[in-house]
Amino acid sequence: MHTFALLPALYAGGDPSRRVVNSEGSNSNAILQSFGSADRVCSGRGGAATATNNKFGVADVHKVNFLNSVRIGDLVLPQGDYEVRHVMEGQDHIMVFHRLGGQTADARVKCELVPLAQKASQTQRTYTTNASKEQVLHELVFAGETAKHVF
Repeated sequence: MHTFALLPALYAGGDPSRRVVNSEGSNSNAILQSFGSADRVCSGRGGAATATNNKFGVADVHKVNFLNSVRIGDLVLPQGDYEVRHVMEGQDHIMVFHRLGGQTADARVKCELVPLAQKASQTQRTYTTNASKEQVLHELVFAGETAKHVF
């Protein structure tokens, strides 16, 4: 299992309301302080059940840590450690966020899998900021996968 400190925060296309956070850790303090956020992602590839990607090119399970609350779809997840499971409901792709050590209900968010041109070399997230100044998770890409999760 690999843990990535997701730094630095980079602006996507120069738009300050949209940023990309990747697994490279350098020269990030100024941007990190301005957003007050650093997240970690652990790939769920350590166990036998998650050793390979599924037919969609993604692993079934990942672990994610949010240091601040984050909006995903219609839900706001509080800071904490989460197991993220990719499941299918009919033709719909669903990401199930289960808070580890917590006693809250699982958060289920529909996502779209978008194929990547090549296997992702690093884990990254793309955030936007909504009118309420909430950090909104727009995309998740996990290292080694051939598709990204778009919310």
